[in-house]
Amino acid sequence: MARVTRQSLVAILDDGTLYPPALAEAGACLERILVVPARKALQIVRAVDILLRSRICRLVLMPAIVLRDSVWARLAKLARRSGVLLIVITSRAGVSLSAAAGVRLHCALERIVMHGTRGLWGVFAGFELCIGVRKHKHLVAEHTARLRVGREEMRDAALR
Repeated sequence: MARVTRQSLVAILDDGTLYPPALAEAGACLERILVVPARKALQIVRAVDILLRSRICRLVLMPAIVLRDSVWARLAKLARRSGVLLIVITSRAGVSLSAAAGVRLHCALERIVMHGTRGLWGVFAGFELCIGVRKHKHLVAEHTARLRVGREEMRDAALR
């Protein structure tokens, strides 16, 4: 998202959990983020529909909500036709969302990396993630990648 905000507009549908300082720390250009407050499923769907049809954003982030299969399929088709990347953030995807998704990833924190002793005198050095492909039309499912992010990468991303 930080990279997209350097060149284009990004829309985030906020269900009340958005924390903009975290976006700035991650390197996002806040001037290029359109925050749309929407808490109810119908408000979220209508807002996403309008954003996709207008094509003003290159990326739309939305929280996962319970919708009928036909609505998820319509949003996925509309995103593909408009050339907008629609990302649904969820801890657990339902059957209808999984069916409509073009790509599904599973991210899990493998470990936190510390330098020095554990406890009070330890120094946070980064973290390791395991990212697994659950669904992709050009890849066999269950490909995994490991990503290690250190303090230097986090600092560099914040400075960008």
